[in-house]
Formats: sequence, structure tokens, C-alpha cells
Amino acid sequence: MLEGFLGKAVLAQVLKQSHPVLLKENCINSKQKKVKCSVCQDVCPQQIYLSESKQDPDWSTCQNCNLCVAACPSRALMSSSFNAENFLKLLDMPGEKVTVSCCHFPGISDFKVKCLGSLSWEMLACLGLKKKVTLVHGLCEDCEYCGAFELLKLNLNHLAIFFDTDYFRNTYSVQNDVDPSYSTNLSRRELLIRARRQSKLTISSVVKADVDGLFYRRILQKLIQTENSSVSTFRWIIPLVEDRCRLCGICEKLCPQQAIHVTENNCVKQLELDLFRCNACQTCQMTCPYHGIKELGSIRVSALNRRVLKQNWKHKLAMVLLMGGKSSRMHADKALLEYKGKPIWQHIAHVLRQCGPLYASVASASQYPDLPLPKIIDSISEAGPLGGIYSALTQVKEEGVLVCPCDMPEVSPALIQGMIQAYDPSYDGLILCCKDRFYPVPGIYSKTMLPEIEKALHWKQYKLLTCVQKNKFQILECRDEALLMNVNTPKEYQQLTQE
Repeated sequence: MLEGFLGKAVLAQVLKQSHPVLLKENCINSKQKKVKCSVCQDVCPQQIYLSESKQDPDWSTCQNCNLCVAACPSRALMSSSFNAENFLKLLDMPGEKVTVSCCHFPGISDFKVKCLGSLSWEMLACLGLKKKVTLVHGLCEDCEYCGAFELLKLNLNHLAIFFDTDYFRNTYSVQNDVDPSYSTNLSRRELLIRARRQSKLTISSVVKADVDGLFYRRILQKLIQTENSSVSTFRWIIPLVEDRCRLCGICEKLCPQQAIHVTENNCVKQLELDLFRCNACQTCQMTCPYHGIKELGSIRVSALNRRVLKQNWKHKLAMVLLMGGKSSRMHADKALLEYKGKPIWQHIAHVLRQCGPLYASVASASQYPDLPLPKIIDSISEAGPLGGIYSALTQVKEEGVLVCPCDMPEVSPALIQGMIQAYDPSYDGLILCCKDRFYPVPGIYSKTMLPEIEKALHWKQYKLLTCVQKNKFQILECRDEALLMNVNTPKEYQQLTQE
């Protein structure tokens, strides 16, 4: 059963606990003061969390009902060893069905808890992956835990999202002791079997992992990875990130379970979510100063791994490969010339694709019909690179473009990334200089220079450097002239292939 991944050792941290443990560093209230969370106070029948002091709750009156553990949105409460051990025993029980009841149910069940609301959705999901689950409760109106029954409904709603609807309906049922559809008239043999299960249960194992508020989720993750069930994918509730998100990192600092990570690599900055650690507690939503995280949603996944929720290319530049030229001096299409086993354009596209969304600037829609890149069609024909840049700036959603011609096969990722890193958005663009010679391509061009480009096109002044001189541009020194080598003639192509 669970022996393949559950060990017999019980961590000393949890063995001695007969009540939950508050992990203050994971509490929403310890991370922010904007919105006070009082879920544990509201659900506790003994009101042990009412104190406003920074001291631990008064555990002397705790009934170990586990309601606070199941209710805590950030999983800042660790289950007691008693409850953890009993749950593992329940998972180890033989049979394809299990009946769990509250303590006020007078009939016979496989397992009793003080309130069904104390079963977190992760606990219920673990049971549902192994057995058909019947939940039976007594008369809630006269129960001291009556307010917690709503918690069970919330957890069942969570399960309905987690599993497919058909699987959920076929696996779980909720009944009460006055429901005529539920019968306690078991045979003597069935009564003896159930009594024997309850009296002879022994702890078989505890998960070999860090014991914290995600204890039951670790069991769930192991079951997902190992159980031979019909559940291959499931839905996971996550916060939804909007365009207003600026990747400022505040949510990363305040996430109670360290589920959010803002990473930056070369030209890309992104927000990643560790699905396993995310509890959908909405702390990130409550504390985002830019309202970049909206309501919760769900995604279908097959594993609890990291997911990218938002990605920003530095300075929001689009990469544009200029392919609309006539190649008149080459007498053949330069982009399609073979170099090191593949067309030249593929070498350059591979470099540009690492630095941002990539487009191909072409003269017409019919040019390169099999090109596997989104095309930017020249809106003004016969205008050279200036026309291609104008078309790109007016058609992409990014704030600017980095353009590169299709006849520079030696252009490197380091060169392109260096240009992006050096670019200051307060300028209209950036061009390269090598040995006192200016290179307008590859170059960066911002939408702020569109008025000057439109003037130049109107007067048919197509020389790119002339337009650059009329704007505010950065000049970046390039020391390796070989990186900027153009292949314009058959002689230059022959030199390239012989090197």
C-alpha cells in the first residue's frame, strides 16, 4: 500500500505534539497588516486564538479537533502527531471503501473525527485517490462544532475543482444519521470486521519529509505520483496575474509558503509559481500595490511543479529579422544560403529568439510561404530597412524593436544581449560602432522615433543613418568586427564558407 514511500520513522518534532503547532512565519498576519486574517479564531470552538498578544495560543484548552489546521488558508498550522498518525492509519486500511463520521454520529464507521470540517481538502483528496469515501455526520444543529460544517462544504467544492466532476461524484458522498438512504443495519460479520479494524490499527508509517503545514499535501503529492488510478490530470487553484503586474517582487517576499519566485536571466524577467507550495491564500492579491493579481482561477496539470505566470522581456523589445530585401548583388536569396548545414536566417533567428518575441519582416505575404515565424508585412514598399523598421514599429505591441538583417550569420547571443542590457529607454534607440564605423543594424529602435521616420518616408529619404542622426541615440562600441560581417556578394559568401 503506502509502504513504498512512507517510512516507519516519526520525526521528533511532531511526535510529542498532542495539539496543532502554529508556524508563525507562515501566518498571513505575520506577513502583512493590510487585511487581518481571523480564520483560526472564527473556527476554533474553544476560542484559544482570541488573544491579541504575540504569545502562543493557550493549548491547555485545545481539544485537538484539527479544525484550525484544515481552515488555515496559508497552512500555517501543523497537525498534531495524534491526528497525523491516525490519518495515516486510515490510508493504510484495507478495502476499497471507507466511511468517516463525526463523533456525534451514533452508528458504526471506519474512522471518527470530532467534526467532518476538520478534514482538509488535501486529506479528502488522499482518501479519494485510494477509496470510495462516505462522510456521515450527526445532527449539526446541537453540536459545538456546528459552525464548522461550512468548512466541509468549502473543502468539497475544492475537491470538485481538483477532480473531474464524474470522478468526484462517483467517489464522494455525504450523508447524515437521519437520512433513510444510509443504513447502520450491518451484519454481525461486518460489525466484527469494522470493530477489529478500529481496535487493531497501528501506525505503519509517517511521510519522510519536513513536517509542517504542508504535511497532508506531501502525502497527496506522493499518491499522485505513485497510485495507479484513473486520475492522470487534475485542476489546481492559483492566483491569476494581469498585465498590471510589474514583477516588483513584493509578492515573493510576502508569500507565507514561499511559493512565488521572481527570477531574472539574461533578457528575461519572470514570475514563477511553485504549485506544490501555493495554497491560494490570496496574500499576494491583497498586498500587490499595482493590483496585478486578480481573483483565483484553476489550471489543468499533471504534476505539482513550477509554472511561469508572467514573463517580461527587458525593456519590452520585439526581435525583428529583416528579410524583405531583394539580394540584388548576391543574385540569390541571401536568407536561404546555406551556412554550417542550415540557412543563414536560421542561425540569426536562433540568436534573436533567446532575447524576445521574434518576427520576420518581409516585403509581401507571399514571400517565404513556409517560414515558421510570424510575419510583419511591409506597409511601404521599396523603402529598404527604414521601411521594414517603420512597419515593425507600427505593427508590434512592444515599446520598440531590435532589428537584425538576415545576412549577418556571425551575430552572437552575447552581442544582442549586450545591446539590450546597455539600452536606456530614455533614448530613441541604440546602434553599434566598430573601428569608427557606425552600424545602424543590428540596432534598437523605439516607437518614439516614429514621427521622424514618417517624415523621412514622406520625403523618400530612405538612408537609415540619416534618420538616426535626427534622433537621440546611444552608441555602443563593438570590438569584434567579424560579428558584424555582411554577406552581400558571392565573393563574401565564398569567404564565409571557406573560413
